[in-house]
Amino acid sequence: MNLAEAWELLLEDRPEGVPTRLLASEIKSRTGLEPRLMAKFDHLHQLPEALRRRNLFLLPVRNGEYALLRGQGYHVLEPCPPPCEFPSRAEFSLRTLEQGLSESQYLDLAYHSGLLSHFTGVATLFPTIRGRKRAPRFSFRVAGQLLEVEGVQVEVDAGYEGPREVLILEAKIGEPADFHLRQLYYPFRFWSRLTPKPVRPIFFTFSPQEGVIRLREYLFDPPDCYRAPRLVRAAAYRLCPRRGRLPVQKAMAGQALGVPQADDLEKVARLPFLVSEGLDQPARVAEALGFSPRQGGYYAEACQMLGLIGMAQGRLHLTGAGRDYVEMGVEPRHEFLARLVLELPIMRRALVELLLSPSRRLEQSALEELVARESALAGSTAARRAGTLRRWFAWLGRALGVVRVGRNSIRLLSPAGSEELRLF
Repeated sequence: MNLAEAWELLLEDRPEGVPTRLLASEIKSRTGLEPRLMAKFDHLHQLPEALRRRNLFLLPVRNGEYALLRGQGYHVLEPCPPPCEFPSRAEFSLRTLEQGLSESQYLDLAYHSGLLSHFTGVATLFPTIRGRKRAPRFSFRVAGQLLEVEGVQVEVDAGYEGPREVLILEAKIGEPADFHLRQLYYPFRFWSRLTPKPVRPIFFTFSPQEGVIRLREYLFDPPDCYRAPRLVRAAAYRLCPRRGRLPVQKAMAGQALGVPQADDLEKVARLPFLVSEGLDQPARVAEALGFSPRQGGYYAEACQMLGLIGMAQGRLHLTGAGRDYVEMGVEPRHEFLARLVLELPIMRRALVELLLSPSRRLEQSALEELVARESALAGSTAARRAGTLRRWFAWLGRALGVVRVGRNSIRLLSPAGSEELRLF
């Protein structure tokens, strides 16, 4: 007996009124087939004709017990926008994740490349969920009745926790036409019971032929109603290798290579947005920032040093990193900018001095000496450049809480920002 014949047998002598329960033991005794396989239909096209004809679908409600319900238990995938290129933020190519073809591999690539953070707007994520678990009791309304579920198997392909939310992902290789709502709804209800943080369900697909990752985030509203969710956002990406940073250029003779001259990092952070709005001439950018052309040149150069903009034939343009930057939410954008700041050789050298200092302090005089040593500047020029670095460290202190800048020193703090950092 095949699966289609088995379902015809199970339903042929049922009264017109649909039973609310179907036991695994009944399925086994009447058909001789494995109940788990008889009840697993992840996509609408897999549904046997006997169920499709009667407009029925199944939901597990207990271990070994199913509810047979009228209605639509599947959700048709919405179209995604055309794919855009996403430069991986991984420091090197992850060759071991490029071998084979599985959902977990591409979920890991999306996570390690920064793509998942980019899509969700959550800068800090930790992988915390994977595999099967048994659900606690929860209830919901479906097909006009109240259904109670307890002890059923709940599984997601991956879950990640951020400071204020939890992401759960169901992943597929290929781009299916639809999916069973249970695949996102049950994990959503399960983890919503176990954490006070909002749970965000995401359907993830990877199409090998196109090399495209597609993500769709959904909202179940109200959460205790089993019905088609609302699409919150959708996007498609092609992962590409990390773009190289533009080389730092000297704007004039005698200028210190690699030491910024733009004191206000907030205005440096605004500059890519001005360029994205069409202000591609340095003089116009300087005017928009309220600077003289010479000062504007300092800020454009600082933004080039960070790798966010470039210049060709006298016109400014966004780099790949700059395009990513202007599209990010506020929190991931702050983290991204902080990473770029700390990648500057002079900032990294100052941070090393902080880490190696027994007092976790870098005095102003030591910072000036560092600038003079690393840039071949001297006197008042080195002091002015050191003042710029202090202001950039002050921004890092406000954004990340990792340093405190006083009148004459920079001090490294613990992550909580209240005590000095202890490394050992």
